[in-house]
Parts: sequence; C-alpha cells; structure tokens
Amino acid sequence: MTNYEINEVMAQEIAEILKKYDLFNETQIFYNQKMMTYDYEKQESIIQENIELADYADHGNPDMITIQYQGENSLYMIVNGFADGVEEVKRCNRIVSELIKLGEKHNRWYELGSKNNLYYVSDEDDVYTTERFDFTKKAEFPN
Repeated sequence: MTNYEINEVMAQEIAEILKKYDLFNETQIFYNQKMMTYDYEKQESIIQENIELADYADHGNPDMITIQYQGENSLYMIVNGFADGVEEVKRCNRIVSELIKLGEKHNRWYELGSKNNLYYVSDEDDVYTTERFDFTKKAEFPN
C-alpha cells in the first residue's frame, strides 16, 4: 500500500476507535489534506478536503495522520493522564493500547506534538518523512 492509502485506512480505523469510546468530541483527524470530524447528531463522519494542517495545528505530520483534540470527551483527558480511579485508568490503557496496535499494524507509531495533538510517524523507505513538524516556526518568517 502507498502512504496515501495507508492514511485513508488508518483515518477510518482511528475514527472507529474514537466512536467506540465516545471520544470524537472536539476532535479532528488530519490526513491526505483532509480533515475528518464527527457529527454526533447525525451519527456520521464529516470530511473536508483541501485542508492544510499548518492552518489548524502548531505541531503534526502533514504526510501521515495527525489527531487534534480538546475537552472532556476526547483523547485530551486520556493522553494527558487525567484518569480518575482504577476503572478509568484501565479504560485509558485500553484506548492507548488500541492506538499503539493500530500504528504497529501499519508500521507506524505516534508521538505527542503537544498536549492537544498526536501524530503518526514511520521509518519505512516509501514514506515521505519521519521529522517532527513545528508550524509555529512558520510565523517567524515575514511574507
């Protein structure tokens, strides 16, 4: 599979994990110059095209998958360690484990860009890059 195809598959698989655990609130999945969000009222994913990740996030990987999140019903609470109680810690560990396994399935892993996002990288030869992306540097240069 090409990088583009892997991104398409992974975005759908990530969306399924987020829906399964009710974590798609205030969350965006960026991939292939697309942004996926979820409409809870209509129970459907919304995909916008021609999206530049740098316009929405300070950190991420525009060549693979970046997930941006905030709020209580999102990955924010899980990734930043706000679990309260044994059962909640177990739930958080299951979710993180699923994200790790999903990455391993596609020979990728995720890194934290900030407290509000994570992105996948890979060391495969056919993949564009494994660099960290910091779009805040973009603002330092005058037009």
